[in-house]
Amino acid sequence: MTQSAFADRLAARRRARANAPAARRTQSINALERTALLGGMAVLLLLNIALIGLKVGPLPVRAALAVAFLGLATLQYPAAFRHALGRQSGLVWLAILLAALGTFVSLINRAPAPVIIGSLIEVHLQIIVTVLLATMVAHLCGARPVLLTVAAVVGLSALVALVQFAGAGWAWQIRETLGQIQGQNMAEVKYFLKGRPMGLSFSPIHLGTQLCIAFAAVTITRVGLAPGHKQRAWLDPVVVGAVLFLLVFSAVSGNRSPILGAGIFLAFYASRKGGAMLPAMLLGLAIFAYFLFPVLLDAMQSANLRIAQSADRSALTRVPLVTLGWKLFLDNPLGYGFGFEPFAHWSKYWHEIYTLPGADAVRDRDLHNYPLSMLNTYGIGLLLALPLAVLLLARSKIFLIYFIPYVIHILFHNSGPFWNDTLIWFAIGAVSAMKLAQPDDGAPRHFARSLPGQLRLTRQTFTKSLSQRGTMLRP
Repeated sequence: MTQSAFADRLAARRRARANAPAARRTQSINALERTALLGGMAVLLLLNIALIGLKVGPLPVRAALAVAFLGLATLQYPAAFRHALGRQSGLVWLAILLAALGTFVSLINRAPAPVIIGSLIEVHLQIIVTVLLATMVAHLCGARPVLLTVAAVVGLSALVALVQFAGAGWAWQIRETLGQIQGQNMAEVKYFLKGRPMGLSFSPIHLGTQLCIAFAAVTITRVGLAPGHKQRAWLDPVVVGAVLFLLVFSAVSGNRSPILGAGIFLAFYASRKGGAMLPAMLLGLAIFAYFLFPVLLDAMQSANLRIAQSADRSALTRVPLVTLGWKLFLDNPLGYGFGFEPFAHWSKYWHEIYTLPGADAVRDRDLHNYPLSMLNTYGIGLLLALPLAVLLLARSKIFLIYFIPYVIHILFHNSGPFWNDTLIWFAIGAVSAMKLAQPDDGAPRHFARSLPGQLRLTRQTFTKSLSQRGTMLRP
């Protein structure tokens, strides 16, 4: 056999494998196995929501169980593990790169060894394990069941928060018991003392983050639906319901940033899906804003809802905290490493900050700003990871709009990818396993996944949308 003939046969086999039905490329599992996998995923999700502080020695229980779950699943479904590792290789390398960078910066700043080891286990190792496990389960059971499991577990915590908001003592007792199990002194937890609903979550802020993830999980299930699926072209009732869910439970838990994120999401979503109905939708929003919003705002202020207050201490402290964060970075661009605590440096900058409203917050608070927290922890070396992060985001651009509330929320708080948030990786792993309809452009699938293929697909999609919906000048 000549070399060219062998190459042709190899290429033909690859094309046949790429064009084979998905069911033939996936290990088949029965209903019992599917239930066990999704049930195990639900238990892990619940631990990452309700018992994030539970540890055995230095090791979080949720991380240990995730490692055990991944090991057992790999033994049972080795092909699914190889698939997950191949699909998530970029994220795995990103986690390894940030682990190495963070360790280097921490050693320069003489961080204690237990702090470095703890961060590597709780953050980077746990992220790798979680995203691989979520991708495996989504590959075996389907992405949508995993995403809906994420939303259901978050919804359970949100439901408890609603009962707490209604004043039921037993709902607060549940949260107190969970706090005691993981070593929290609830007499020192300000949210608990103030009666701010948090559900099963560690804090109302964590609940706000989780609500945004649940919102993304539900709305993403509407991406890539079969052409015959009954769905309105301009207004998907599931998306509308998810927005209402986010608004209501953000108000209950006193989180303002997800509400802002929901508004920005609606603007983008309407511009993409509105079509001929977009002017009517904008007119309806304008009427609501002019006539009904002042009435609702007055009602929320009368009920003492936190989202209707703009002069509380939390809102006033954002400027001094961000100011401190930038000053810390400019003074040490290399970063401070794992265990970074901005309030340990407040006295050095007090003479420049003390005149700002709410300046006393710099003495005992984190920065409440995800980008600044990452920048001060890893330093300017984050630029090394930027190209890989941008490439990963570019490959997932169709889903990014649904994470707008999440992005807006973490801009004002101390959580985010690689920073106090493991739950997001369950959603990311499931999303990456989604099988969407491939464009009929005649391009092989391996080319469609490459950067030139992505550019071609973007250009074709943009051209098609112009021909169907017109431009700003031609409706």
